[in-house]
Amino acid sequence: MPMSTDVRLPREQEPVFPPQCCRCLAEDPEHRVRFSASRFSWAQVFFVWVWLFRKSIKHEVPACGACRGPMRRRKWLELLAFVGVGVLAMSIVIPWVQSMGLNRQWRKLVGIGVAIVIAIPYIIWCVIRPPAFDMTVKEDYVEYEFANGIYARRFAECNPGAMSDDIFVADDFEGDDPVAERDQRGGADARH
Repeated sequence: MPMSTDVRLPREQEPVFPPQCCRCLAEDPEHRVRFSASRFSWAQVFFVWVWLFRKSIKHEVPACGACRGPMRRRKWLELLAFVGVGVLAMSIVIPWVQSMGLNRQWRKLVGIGVAIVIAIPYIIWCVIRPPAFDMTVKEDYVEYEFANGIYARRFAECNPGAMSDDIFVADDFEGDDPVAERDQRGGADARH
């Protein structure tokens, strides 16, 4: 099942993107797609004004002409889906919860719960079909998420100090198989 390949860099490190399209690996892409993300905290859910003071991280990711359009459309579709789920949840929940006589805080919690339930199909779709590029901002690092594992590996190679649970040390040998080499030596030793 295809999922993203994630590479972590320290938050203060400026990433270096390989000179290829992050979606199709076309060499020297002529365009860039701008992405931004900020650190999520639960305070943003309950205190909306916190959104005004959050600091976002912005990067321009290389993309060829053919991939730029689909990448930008997906960003807009994700935003529309996010807003749509919230509006749908609130339009269903608010009248229902008000008829129950719950206080404002409980209405918020029930609204968030219904929004999550409504968003489950979309979340599954994003896991199965990840976007070409995405970022998750944490307190100390930024996780760069790539749908293309080859591009993720090249990104990690361009950025000293990059860490990944998805790119294994064994991948660094590119075809060198220590077990096969040992077996070949053992077979050669047995013949002599």
